[in-house]
Amino acid sequence: MNYLLRENYLTTKPLTLNLKWNLNLRILIIPFFILTLAILIFYILQVNKIAADRYLIKEEEGKISRLLEENKILEINSNQATSLKNIDEIAKEFGFEKVNRIKYIRILETSMAAK
Repeated sequence: MNYLLRENYLTTKPLTLNLKWNLNLRILIIPFFILTLAILIFYILQVNKIAADRYLIKEEEGKISRLLEENKILEINSNQATSLKNIDEIAKEFGFEKVNRIKYIRILETSMAAK
């Protein structure tokens, strides 16, 4: 009978220690699981944001290349429009005439504008 008590005592002692260990383990596992889940959700959101940002960057790079091409075309058109040959034609369209003789206005020293 003494042996049975000892055996029972030996088995109950580790059993209570085991219950305490299980409780401590649960206290650690639950926050660890919640933290892992939070990190996983954060990771998924960040990957989604990176993918969306890459798409926007690619779209903006396309816009930049189109604007650069348009800028080159406009520069060529501007250079053609401002050439001296075209300026004479434009002046004729507006009714301007070539100047043959230039007359300068002389200001007398006694006038008010000279002072």
